[in-house]
Parts: sequence; C-alpha cells; structure tokens
Amino acid sequence: MKDTEEGNGIVVNVVKTYIVMGYMRMSISKESFLKYEELRLSGATNMFAVNIVMKATGLTKEEVIDIMKNYTKYCDMYLHSL
Repeated sequence: MKDTEEGNGIVVNVVKTYIVMGYMRMSISKESFLKYEELRLSGATNMFAVNIVMKATGLTKEEVIDIMKNYTKYCDMYLHSL
C-alpha cells in the first residue's frame, strides 16, 4: 500500500513495510503485481532474470524480489479477489 505524505510543499510516496517472520515485506500495489504477473504468464523471460523483469515491468529490484518471495500472498490479495 502506498500512502502520500506532504512535507514542505513536496508530495512523497511512502511504501509501507511489514515484518513477516523475520523478513521485511513491502506492500506491492495491485498494479505492480499485475505487471509482474502479465510478464510471468507471457513466458517471455525467465522470472529469475531480475534485471530483465525490471526492464520489462518498470519495477525496482526490491519490488521484484519482494513479489518473488511473497508471490502466494500477493496472489491471495490481488488475484483471488477478482
């Protein structure tokens, strides 16, 4: 989940993080997860090729790795709620 904070006239997006069993987990937006999932389903690349996934989706390295580590949780949050 992203919140927006204002400070000194500047709007800053803040990514909330959660500690899950000793691992810091980001909260990936539905839009970001669906970009990852669309690429995965296309079969266009090996999803472990993080640099290629980053270029194809516009996600950061941290976002890609977080999705990989928490894939089932994001599926439950975003796909199974469709």
